[in-house]
Amino acid sequence: FLLLCSFGILSSCGSGFYSPINEVMHSPSEKGELVATLNFNQSNTFKIQSSISYSPLQNIGLAFSNVNSNTLKSNTIALGLYSSNIVTSSNKKLFYDLYGGMTKGRNNNNIAEYINFGMRTYHIESDFNKFFVQAGLHTVGKNSSFDLIARYSALDFKKIVVVGDIFTSTEAEALKLKDPFKIFEISPKFSVGPPQFKINAGFNWTLIGSSFPEFDRIVVFSGVSVNLRELFKKNAS
Repeated sequence: FLLLCSFGILSSCGSGFYSPINEVMHSPSEKGELVATLNFNQSNTFKIQSSISYSPLQNIGLAFSNVNSNTLKSNTIALGLYSSNIVTSSNKKLFYDLYGGMTKGRNNNNIAEYINFGMRTYHIESDFNKFFVQAGLHTVGKNSSFDLIARYSALDFKKIVVVGDIFTSTEAEALKLKDPFKIFEISPKFSVGPPQFKINAGFNWTLIGSSFPEFDRIVVFSGVSVNLRELFKKNAS
């Protein structure tokens, strides 16, 4: 956990048009599971993401998340299918899932770019939609879990407004003509704690689609998850 936090301080200080935390923060593994998650990251600005995941039927998962910061506001909804436990141990789970979803948001950011031994700065505002599919592999033990997610997304900037004397409107239009951006990300996440409450740490690594100044390539996050069903079950007993 400390290593990831240190890595986050060193690697997540860039600026970008779009700097996510994650789309689906927790994948349910059985019917009735309800988990609330709160995660944050320090990239160009401090971002907080709240999310909730629920399984209304066996092997079906729903997730909703909200990101709120000075530079990025977005809402994500996702629907997925998850497998049954594929190991025989009663103390461990190993399962996989497949989700599809959509993110809708607004970015509001200051960009600083070093060019020809100088620096140019400008302010950009953009509205975007992001459509994604992701596959995940999840291991769950008694007091720890590990999640590995591979995500493919299409990021479409609906409107781009640039304020700055150097970054011309022609350049902004050229940026928008790149739409939709194709993005491929890998997202590992580590969690420790009892079944009712876990501490999370992980990162998003953009392997395809990253090009300055549009994206932050690596975004590290940490936070907490509360399994509400397990919490209520323990209180009732």
